[in-house]
Amino acid sequence: SAASGHRFLTEFLEVGGVLTVLEILNLRQLFEEDVVEALQILHTVANTGRSYKELVCEMDGVNAVLCCLQKSRSEVLCEACRLLLITLGRGNPTYAPSLVQSLLGGLTSTNSKAQRIAAQTLRTLVEERATAVTVDLSWAPPTLGMMRTSYASFLQSAQ
Repeated sequence: SAASGHRFLTEFLEVGGVLTVLEILNLRQLFEEDVVEALQILHTVANTGRSYKELVCEMDGVNAVLCCLQKSRSEVLCEACRLLLITLGRGNPTYAPSLVQSLLGGLTSTNSKAQRIAAQTLRTLVEERATAVTVDLSWAPPTLGMMRTSYASFLQSAQ
């Protein structure tokens, strides 16, 4: 938001800043605070506009965030993942269908928090009509799979 913010963002992208941040998310031994900061950097970049959302998605950002979410046990980290995934889904018709498919895959996760975040993110995107994707029969198997897990009680309490 600073006067030189656009120039800084351009330079950040030119030197591979997004790719570097995505690589940070893939590191195994990392403090939770560092992962949250990395997600916030990606969120800031994605909030800049559609082309930047597409850039993050092109660099496999959705999978990196979902992998981070799968490993997470922290509410703070899960919330950072959720906010970034919602931002990547809003106003991004090119990658929204693949984002939704990835989130549907998250419904069958063995991590209850990842399941809940995937379900909440899907619900938010559908309610806001943020994506061009409509709910159809392909949603049934992952949704039923989620409901069969022992973690379904967490999802019901989140509503």
